[in-house]
Amino acid sequence: MDSEQTNKEWRKGMEEYERERRRMNGMEKDAKQRAVIAGLTEDFVCLNYVDLTTDAYENTTIFRISDTLAAIIPGWATERNSQERFRLFSQYAVYEPDRERFIERTNQSLVLLHLQKNPAYFVNFRIRNGEDFSYTQMKFTADYAADRSIKGLVIGIHSIDEEMRL
Repeated sequence: MDSEQTNKEWRKGMEEYERERRRMNGMEKDAKQRAVIAGLTEDFVCLNYVDLTTDAYENTTIFRISDTLAAIIPGWATERNSQERFRLFSQYAVYEPDRERFIERTNQSLVLLHLQKNPAYFVNFRIRNGEDFSYTQMKFTADYAADRSIKGLVIGIHSIDEEMRL
């Protein structure tokens, strides 16, 4: 084998090595980010990010979801469209007497209107718990672009049952 062929094979091997190293570093970075998010959001039963700059059919990233919540809502854990996720959530999880108000208050246009004026927007509602219910709060916060436009939404769901029942 001549030295030019050896150099080509060596360069090809190094390029493959670098691609694999970057891929592994990216996976490690993603795992670290998810661990940090999980640690910071332990009090949330669900935490999602909705990217308003991408196709609405694939605009949701799920960072955290409780097994209990995922079990009561068919398709919730795998659905990536934010509007469909809200429909599923309101249909299967929201306590029926609160459903209409929940749908009105979580309308994306209304949420964005509130977030243009305030750093957070809250929606309190009751979640079905068998024949009973528990009090829950959905918190919306904005992810702002450099020009202060809203490029995404961070949506967390957590229990406020103990406080409400007191």
